[in-house]
Amino acid sequence: MENIATNWEWLANFGFAAVVAIYALTRLEKTIKEMTRQLSLNTIVLARATGQDLDQLRKNFLNGNNLL
Repeated sequence: MENIATNWEWLANFGFAAVVAIYALTRLEKTIKEMTRQLSLNTIVLARATGQDLDQLRKNFLNGNNLL
């Protein structure tokens, strides 16, 4: 009987926080991806509006990483 109580105690201590974290991450994942996409679009618009070369900006600031 003591083993069952220990299992419930572990779940109460760590399970709730884990469930909340997993729930929050899965719910926010779509929002984070959309915000990342919007930030990239805003960067492109700003670069074009100011006459900057987007490929040159990528090389200078992102080390060739195609994040934009």
